[in-house]
Amino acid sequence: MFQQNILYTAFLGTSVAAGCIVRRARGDIKRFVCMALGLTSALVICGSEVWHALALIGGFVIFYSLVSFRFIHYAVFLWGFSYLIFFHTAHLYGFSKPSPLTKMFHLFTTLKVVGVSFELHDTWSTINTLKSNKRNSYILQETSNLMLKYKGILTTPYDVVSYVLCYIGMLTGPYYTYRTYNDMLNGWPPRAPGLSFGPLWRRLQEAPFFGVTYLICSQFVSFDSYKLWMRYLTPPLHTHFFTGTDLRDPEFQEGSLVSRLVYLGALFFVYRTRLYFAWIMGECVCMSAGLGAYPAISRPAVGEGPTDLVALDRWMSQIDPKEKAGIQHINEDYHFLVDDINSNISDDDPVVIESRSHFYNYATVQAVSAWKCEFSPTMRESFRAWNQTLYYWMDRYIYRRCFGPWFIRSVATLLVNSLWYGVQPVYFMAHSTLPLISMAEDGMATATAFCGFSLPPGGLTFLRWFFRMRSLDYLAAGWIVLSLEDTCVLWSSLGYFVQVIGFLLALVHLTLGKFVSAFERWTVENPGEDVAEITARNLSQTGKAWEPPVIDTYI
Repeated sequence: MFQQNILYTAFLGTSVAAGCIVRRARGDIKRFVCMALGLTSALVICGSEVWHALALIGGFVIFYSLVSFRFIHYAVFLWGFSYLIFFHTAHLYGFSKPSPLTKMFHLFTTLKVVGVSFELHDTWSTINTLKSNKRNSYILQETSNLMLKYKGILTTPYDVVSYVLCYIGMLTGPYYTYRTYNDMLNGWPPRAPGLSFGPLWRRLQEAPFFGVTYLICSQFVSFDSYKLWMRYLTPPLHTHFFTGTDLRDPEFQEGSLVSRLVYLGALFFVYRTRLYFAWIMGECVCMSAGLGAYPAISRPAVGEGPTDLVALDRWMSQIDPKEKAGIQHINEDYHFLVDDINSNISDDDPVVIESRSHFYNYATVQAVSAWKCEFSPTMRESFRAWNQTLYYWMDRYIYRRCFGPWFIRSVATLLVNSLWYGVQPVYFMAHSTLPLISMAEDGMATATAFCGFSLPPGGLTFLRWFFRMRSLDYLAAGWIVLSLEDTCVLWSSLGYFVQVIGFLLALVHLTLGKFVSAFERWTVENPGEDVAEITARNLSQTGKAWEPPVIDTYI
């Protein structure tokens, strides 16, 4: 484990340093350098186990050659996750069990391979929309034009191989689309403001805190032997709480509830600090190379990149008036459809004026918001802040594209999410408990509104936060133990308190929710908001006094 940590940290530090040099290159040279660094790193870190990733990529190349872009996302998705199941169980067929670093590399390789197939399909869909609406809706045509110009991709197998094997995000993420990768290779026009290292230095300052915290705390909590931190502090304190040395030890499971919850909290805290350090360093690798840098005026979003394509088009037209859509490869349809997209923007355009005082941000490759993970009162908020680009991938390519009611789409997404981590049933058990925790949080607000409780300021927020953190400690214990039998024994020793409390509060929410309006619940959840001011603003903007917030997420 220690050697893996050293290799892991060395790779991240070297990648940040390499990015500062790679940033200077452009085009095919930059593509080749990124791929060469990634392939070399994969061979050093994974050794002979790299053949799993090469087999996965080889399968994509075959599907790319044989399957229409109309259906390629289905074929590659089935191939990618079928191979992922084999990868997780390869040791059962006589192959060596992949190391933890090899597993991380293969997981992100799968996201990239499957993700680029969805991008190819979406580009095909946009082109067909333009063809069928060429003389119909002007707004639809312009929207599709911008989507094709700033979101569309056309690749060769070599391009995909270079993208998948790029050293950026190889072990830790963040996930980024092929279009984001290609934008990094092409860079911005010469007249555009240069990329600054300021965001990199600011983000890099957060990494030492989590890294040092992990190094100190990991001396008391070991993920290999599950040693108890109390043992290393003071023997009397250790004896007072419990004497077990393993989460699976009956002596530990028979200890006091408080002592077990304290230990689970300490264990998950160390686990989180390690992940925070890795994800922040992963972001810094992207920033050092300039990956994910988009003008702030385009309102970049996590994973997605620019969302205000009209503003981006105006900005690009001002920076380079002769700029045309970047044609990545020769394709008659692509050339024909994007040839006349350029906007004619005057110098006094407000969007252009505003963009002159803005530069770039890296929201596209933001992997984690540690403080939101720690202090958000609800599971929905904290889950969106945790491994954000993975959340984007699951939401964009699975949840949004599934058919049926919310329950079916949510279960399908959670199943894919669990399968990505491994084939152990505990992964799905833990993930499927998350919606129950969210409903329990809703139940707290519903019960408070229905009974007219007058909690102290922040009282409900604290209760929800406390329940969320203890629930995550509980689920993380199963995540670390992994064995289904051992996890059930451990959870049963805790009385399955998360599932029991979650079920009861969810029942309260479904029952009493019929008698509590969404507005009453909202006022309970947001006690510090000025209702009169918000109502007046909504009336002036939408003509309605208040509308309930739309919650469309798989948890």
